[in-house]
Amino acid sequence: MESAIDDRTLIESLRAIVGAAHVLADPNTTRRRRTGFRFGCGEVVTIAKGADCLALEEKMWEGLDKRGTEYPAEHDVGHLITPSWR
Repeated sequence: MESAIDDRTLIESLRAIVGAAHVLADPNTTRRRRTGFRFGCGEVVTIAKGADCLALEEKMWEGLDKRGTEYPAEHDVGHLITPSWR
């Protein structure tokens, strides 16, 4: 599956939303937040930290909607779906 947004655009968008100081993108700076004894480890593109999570989520959905991003209903967290027949 091809990504709807490239990594650089995602990072720049998050920096514009929460500020550059709150966005970690370097593997060395994200290591502490993506590894642990409870949850294992994994790779991430970026981490947005120290921000208002609800405000970040709202701006994220606005940005995706503005771009016309399509996503399956099972990934539609927090959106109200209006049936097309209404």
